[in-house]
Amino acid sequence: LATTFGSATSLTAAIPAASLNTPGVVNVTVRNADGQVSAPLPFTITLPPAAVTVETAGQTPAVRLGAPAIVNLAGTAVLEFTPNAAGLPAGYDNPQLQFATGGKTASFTVAAGQALANLPAIQLGSVAGTVTVRVTTLAGQGQSVLPTPAPSSTIPIARTAPVIEPGSVRISGDGSTLTVTFIATSNIRDLTQASVTFTSGTRIDAGGQLTVNLQAPGQAWFESADGRSNGGSFRITLPFNLAGGAASAITQVSVTLTNSVGTSAALSGGR
Repeated sequence: LATTFGSATSLTAAIPAASLNTPGVVNVTVRNADGQVSAPLPFTITLPPAAVTVETAGQTPAVRLGAPAIVNLAGTAVLEFTPNAAGLPAGYDNPQLQFATGGKTASFTVAAGQALANLPAIQLGSVAGTVTVRVTTLAGQGQSVLPTPAPSSTIPIARTAPVIEPGSVRISGDGSTLTVTFIATSNIRDLTQASVTFTSGTRIDAGGQLTVNLQAPGQAWFESADGRSNGGSFRITLPFNLAGGAASAITQVSVTLTNSVGTSAALSGGR
């Protein structure tokens, strides 16, 4: 390299950027005009922290660098969760939240010359709150290039009215016993009532419509160990005792479900 003499103890040389692309330790020597070479002095080349952005458009996140990587990089991203729902202990870890590949941790690579790594899709689960996608490691050739603070992005899960799973509404029973079952989600983890409308010509209660208070059983479910492990998801079984053996005449039912946010769309089912 061309060298500029500064003083008896100072020399200056301009090193091309391409010569600093490979991290590691190199030896620097100085050659005099008469050909004498100095003893080597170790010089450590390190990778600078990368400019990293986590993108969370939709449910498919990505890690983007501010400039193409100069070496192959390997990294790790994790999912974190802050709930906005009732009946959950401090530090609740939503078990339904995970990457499509399984678990809350995903590995990724950014090839040299590239600036983007797609992460697996995210399964958000059934609890309202905020999902954080955070890059926790990023390194190349044994050196970390992860900036501080660790880059992250959030995905909000809004509080909503219940959702009944399509195709899950069923009725069964005959004689004086009729049972309505369905699968649903309340992502705020509370329930107030279910409204059940029977479409048979048989008169049941107020013209075939019944309202069932679900506040107490809903709270008991969501505060149980099984309820916590299922997030905001559940299966409901509503038994009815009908006088006069009317159950066999009921062939269709329509159901709505209400929580403290609102009421679900009505879904129907039969036997």
